[in-house]
Amino acid sequence: LKVDPLKPNRWYAVAGQYAEKDQFHAYSDKPWNPVGGLFVSEDHGASWTPKFGAGLTEIVFDPRRPNRLYGLWNDESVKMSQDGGSTWVDYN
Repeated sequence: LKVDPLKPNRWYAVAGQYAEKDQFHAYSDKPWNPVGGLFVSEDHGASWTPKFGAGLTEIVFDPRRPNRLYGLWNDESVKMSQDGGSTWVDYN
């Protein structure tokens, strides 16, 4: 769980795959996303929106450019997002 340094009401969470496809989210009657990925809340964690799919295992904010995110993918490659995690490019 990471808090956006520019917008403290925006929280980011990276969730791994959930093996039980028939399980339901504890706080709703909707099936849990079995794929995992990046989820974003704009209301201090009260509700969550899927932002990007599986493979992402960690995110960090650039301390000099807080709008920029770096992500670790499948524990082996690094990618960068400049739009809050909607799109990612390889970071060399």
